[in-house]
Amino acid sequence: MTTPASPVAGAPVAGAAVVAILDIGGLDRRFVPRGTRGVVESRTSSATSLVRFDGVGAVDVDDVEIGAVSAPSPASTRG
Repeated sequence: MTTPASPVAGAPVAGAAVVAILDIGGLDRRFVPRGTRGVVESRTSSATSLVRFDGVGAVDVDDVEIGAVSAPSPASTRG
């Protein structure tokens, strides 16, 4: 069995572009269809990230539910 994108290797960093590789959602969080793109806003624990998905908004997701699209640009990582 293969997935459409590789899971994020290690911890995704703020500003990294990601895509949902699974349908995400449930009783306690918004539904995010597979293939929806977003940007990591922050880490919320050792295994989850807060991601702002296009057309959905911010959702706390398990890192295994997202795949990397691109690394953050240098401008987005400056403090």
